[in-house]
Amino acid sequence: MKKHSPKKRKSQQEKSGFSDVWAGALGAVKGSAKGSAKGSAKGKSDDKKGLKRVETRSGQTYYFENGKRINAKTGAKKYVARFFEQIKTLSPETFAALTEGERRSFRSKASAEKNADKLRQEAASRFRFRGRLIPKYLQDVLDVTVMELVGRGEKELTKVFPNIRDYGDLLRTAQGLVSTLTLKPTEWALPNEKRRRETYFNIIDIAERVIDPPVGRLCLRVIDEDGKLTEGNIPAMEVIREWEERRVQEIIAAGNNPAYIKFPHSGIIDVEEATFTIDLSESREAEAVQYSP
Repeated sequence: MKKHSPKKRKSQQEKSGFSDVWAGALGAVKGSAKGSAKGSAKGKSDDKKGLKRVETRSGQTYYFENGKRINAKTGAKKYVARFFEQIKTLSPETFAALTEGERRSFRSKASAEKNADKLRQEAASRFRFRGRLIPKYLQDVLDVTVMELVGRGEKELTKVFPNIRDYGDLLRTAQGLVSTLTLKPTEWALPNEKRRRETYFNIIDIAERVIDPPVGRLCLRVIDEDGKLTEGNIPAMEVIREWEERRVQEIIAAGNNPAYIKFPHSGIIDVEEATFTIDLSESREAEAVQYSP
């Protein structure tokens, strides 16, 4: 079989519509495979090593690894991983010249790096028990107690509480530090002639209160005035809203020109079960009504 000269082989490649692209964030350096092979003792075999990006004259992009073609999704991902730092520095116009798959892979990797940085920062402020991070709900609970005792310097809880023997001891200690919690009040505006309100409406909803630490990661439970227990954040919030609305209607019906009503709900935190339980009988006793003269 007749062998083609390098020059002829190159011309046939150009005729087929392919141009080799090596290195560079956009693969703009063409023919560098030839240059790297020239300086290698292994000669032609070096052309087949590593990752290679090829663009056709029709605008198609192909990827090859160790001389074998790989699918576009895998190729774009590996290409971005290899030249990630260079792609970071590209102008918007040059970035737009990447393939859609390469842009998508870059955004995904950039987002993952950002999230990883955030997790590292969060981990640096988290409490540990014998070197291991404690659950986030327990972190929230201890944030409102232990931080006040030791500040934000020491994160190893065995040093904060040297008498703790095991994780069960830790939970019992946390339970002793925080058992009850009163939420900032929810609030309703009531119909009021002086304030030109013809109906009542919710100003601060219970949902705005239970999303904050330390309640946010606990399971919300509510006991109504008949003693019925409802568990789960959404069902429990619905019970509280309905109860508040009934109390609003009762207060309006009682007269005396009420203007606002506040419900400072209190609850019991069960550290071991990771729950927060509100008793609406206690909420009724704590409610506060503001009247207009």
